[in-house]
Amino acid sequence: MSNRMEYKEFDRTTLKGVKDAERYQQALYNRYDKVEVRPIGFSKTAVWGESSDAHTPLLHPAATSIMVLNLSTGKERHYVGLTPAQAVVTAAEQEAGNYDTARYDYSRANLSPSGGTVAYGDWTAMVSKDAVLRQIRASKRPKAVGAKKPRLSR
Repeated sequence: MSNRMEYKEFDRTTLKGVKDAERYQQALYNRYDKVEVRPIGFSKTAVWGESSDAHTPLLHPAATSIMVLNLSTGKERHYVGLTPAQAVVTAAEQEAGNYDTARYDYSRANLSPSGGTVAYGDWTAMVSKDAVLRQIRASKRPKAVGAKKPRLSR
């Protein structure tokens, strides 16, 4: 298991430094499992990302918001900047009244056998629309070559 890491410091006393730090943080979200931003003294901000393994779709956030759905109640929640796994764990923990995000255990999210969805408790989210659509299309194909479609009786 190899650890990868990137680190940069930015001047937060200027607007350019703040914007550069934000852009760098967003870029790291697409490459690393863990991204952190911490102040250094009064004038600098440190931004770094680290990863224990190579890129996995479960751990890296999409560029858009993630919608999670509670399958018991039908409630929807939207999260920006989180992976699907982080979003379902966050939704379940916050529904239970736990808002201490630093203590969430994101490894408890379960990837479905098809790889298209991730779930934790009653909350679920799609990992990627393409993976789910491929799975749906594959399930609608006839199983055997030359198999006939069932006819509807009248």
